[in-house]
Parts: sequence; C-alpha cells; structure tokens
Amino acid sequence: GVALFEDESVALTDGIAGQVISSRQLMFIADLAAETSKGDAAWPVVDEAMEGGSVSSIIALPLIAFDSILGCITFGKRAANGFDGNDLKVAQSFATHLALAIERWQQTQQLRATEAQLRDAWDQAEQANHAKSNFLANMSHELRTPMNAIIGFTRLVMRKSKDDLAPKQYDNLGKILTSADHLLSLINDVLDLSKIEAGHFNIFPTEFALTTLINVCLNTIEPLVKGEDTTLRRDIADDISMVFADADRLRQILLNLLGNAVKFTEGGEICVTVRRLDSRVTIAVSDTGVGIPTEAQARIFEEFHQADSSTTRQYGGSGLGLTISRHLARLMDGDIVLHSTPGEGSTFTLTLPMRFSDTSSERDGAGS
Repeated sequence: GVALFEDESVALTDGIAGQVISSRQLMFIADLAAETSKGDAAWPVVDEAMEGGSVSSIIALPLIAFDSILGCITFGKRAANGFDGNDLKVAQSFATHLALAIERWQQTQQLRATEAQLRDAWDQAEQANHAKSNFLANMSHELRTPMNAIIGFTRLVMRKSKDDLAPKQYDNLGKILTSADHLLSLINDVLDLSKIEAGHFNIFPTEFALTTLINVCLNTIEPLVKGEDTTLRRDIADDISMVFADADRLRQILLNLLGNAVKFTEGGEICVTVRRLDSRVTIAVSDTGVGIPTEAQARIFEEFHQADSSTTRQYGGSGLGLTISRHLARLMDGDIVLHSTPGEGSTFTLTLPMRFSDTSSERDGAGS
C-alpha cells in the first residue's frame, strides 16, 4: 500500500506508515507473528491493512524526493521470511522512482494551479485596462469639447477686444488661455498613454525627408527659446536623406524633446545632431541646461515622474511627455536613451531604423 504524507489519515505516531514517515527510515519485519508475540512496546502498531493474518512479512520504505518526505510504500507477503536481499533492492528502487514521480506530479499540479491563477489575474487586468481605456476615451471627449470651446472663445475675445479691455483684464484672459492650453495638452497626453498601454495605438509609416521634418520642428520650437543668449542650432550629416517612418509620431517625439530642452535651458545652447549608423539613424537633442540629478535618471521615463518635486513647481509639465515619447519610439522599433550631467546639461538620443517594417505597424506600446 501507499500512504502520502499529505493524507490526513496518516498519523506520525501510529501504524507502520506513520513510523516510517516520522523516522524517514526503512522498516523490515520478517515474521509479523513473532514480532506481535513480543508485545506492542517492541514493534510499531500494525496498520489495519496488514492485520487479519493474511500478511506475515513486511517491507515499508519512505518516499523521499529531493530531501522531502512525501509518504510511505509498504510491501507484504503471506509467508514469513518471504523477502530476500534482491526483493529489498527492487523495493528500494521502486520507492525511489515512485517518489520522483509523485514529486513531479505534485509540481505539475502546482504549476497548473499557478497558471490558472495567472490566467485569471491576466484576464482581470485586461478587463480593468479595457475599462480604463474606455473611461479615458469618453472622459477625454467630454473634457476636450468644452476645453476647445474655452480656448476658442478666449482667443476670439482677446483678438476682438484688445483695445477695449483694461491691460489687467487682457492679461487675465491670457492666463486663462495658457491654463486651458496646458489642461488640453494634459488630456491629450493621458489619452495617448491609455491608447498605447491598451495596444490600440497604430503606426502609419510614410516616406519623407528627415531634414525637412527636423527643420519644421526647430522652427516650431524657436519662439519658445528663452532669452537672446540661448542659441538653437542643428548638425545634420550629409548622408541623411529619406526615411520610412511615422512622420507625425516622430514630430511628436522631437517636439517633446526640444520642448524639454528649451524649458530647462536659459542662456546656453540647444543642438539637434543627426547621424546615420548603417540601417539606423540617431537624432540627439542636447542642451546645456540644469541637467538631471543622477538618482532621478533611472526613473525619468516613468509615468508622471520628473526630476524632483520642485521641477513641477518651477517648470510645469505633466511628467508624461518622456513616457509617451519612449513608447512611441519603441512602437517604431527604436528607443530613447538619456545621458545627463547635473549642472551641465542633458542629451536625449533617439534611434530609429531608416526603414520601418510594415509588419510591426501595430504593436503593444506597454512593453519596454
């Protein structure tokens, strides 16, 4: 018979199985009747299965796998002294193989249970993510409509009534417009991130001149440069020509990197350096601004994370721009890396393939 340690019917102080499991030692009774006549103190209590006189000799072995006790296996013969040395070797070999088989079976059962739990957790996470995406999509629509109305009417009033309003009132309208633009930008960032995480963000590659796109980005960001002593320049290699990528997403990434550089640089230089490396292109946006503290660099691409709490108060921002930019870069089979020295400046280097693969035009942005 076989008794497993997990079986509640096995008591470690009762029966042959309990004694073998407790001691982890083989038990051999050559003549059960002779042992019984000596009294209970001389031998362990015989299991119920062995009682009745039908078994006269017994071998009981512990089932041990990887130093863990799993149970006990018991062999019996009708004749006294029915087991010889060869029988004992066979029983020991059988017990060893049975213990390993039981251990593997238990591990398989545990793995199946764990897999089922992981599948349930994954399904629940997917449902929660889907619900979040739907909520954010609906919320962004409900918020963007009135925000666009506020922005549009504010600009209209400022344009029509500039000569009729007092300077302070006109300045207050400007503050409303700035705040509304900032809030709308935040809403758009949250919606973009939600789409990326849900895997609903598609890449639409086209062929375009990279130099032209970079010049457009530089011209767009130039009015935001702080002070006349801050220079904005470009260094584009001669072998940079046409690329096949998503121009809108690349523009979004570059405007974010350039916007950060302008935000943190006052009096110095901001440079866009473009180089080709075999089948890939690198676009480095460097500045001579405040730099990023060493302890914050590892987390700078995390959601809603900025260099420190004072950064948000002094420079503003949602902390989503770099997160979205890196996700977009990876959606296009690229990546963004950071090199920064506090007090000296930062360089964000974007690397992309010169030709994006059409088979990768839909992918999950949550991966990193």
